[in-house]
Amino acid sequence: MNKYHFWPEETVKKDGFIVIACTIENIDQTRKKLWYKLPEQYHDRITSSCDPFIVALIFKLMTEQAKLVVHGQFSPSLLQNITEYQAIWQCWRPDYYHSVEINAEIEAEIPVDNRPNNPISAFSGGVDSCFTLWQHKKGLCGRWQRNITTGLMIHGFDIPLSQTEVFASAFEKSKRMLSSLDTECIPLSTNIRQFKHQWLDTFASAVISCLMLFQKSYQVGLIPSSEAYRK
Repeated sequence: MNKYHFWPEETVKKDGFIVIACTIENIDQTRKKLWYKLPEQYHDRITSSCDPFIVALIFKLMTEQAKLVVHGQFSPSLLQNITEYQAIWQCWRPDYYHSVEINAEIEAEIPVDNRPNNPISAFSGGVDSCFTLWQHKKGLCGRWQRNITTGLMIHGFDIPLSQTEVFASAFEKSKRMLSSLDTECIPLSTNIRQFKHQWLDTFASAVISCLMLFQKSYQVGLIPSSEAYRK
């Protein structure tokens, strides 16, 4: 079976930002970096685990039927869940996706002690994310009620990385909206979308990957709905 290799890089600090990256060796032995960039002030909230990188590229691995070797830490619970996740997608699209084996040099869970129960939610500034925040802040979710304290706005998905001014403007609007509901807004940039895959299938896992960067500091990550249950 073809193999991919993941090597976590040292976090780089520059000009008030930090960059968390992973070097990926493809099946043809070429190498590329997957990275996330955010303000330096959030450094202490970021996980040291390789979990986010694996979630970001799981569809690429399933498409190429490539075994993955992780040269770093990976959570056993995520390994269990992602095995089932792959099986589901193989049932839905057996012509396109195939389950692959994942092995890590270190299998260890992220410590859960002292993590607040407040969730972090993806936030685009669109109708879905605004509705999700409003529902939870106004107590309209019943038993699903969560006290959202943080919104994460991602640059590199709907707004291309090249459009820095467009993202900066959109972020300021989102920041004002979230502030009106006592919620902070964190900007994050990533090159996930530059790795070729079926975006309509993979966008949710890409969002999850970004939220999982903060699994050291939050027990729950929320994704505002994009499709109804019927889909």
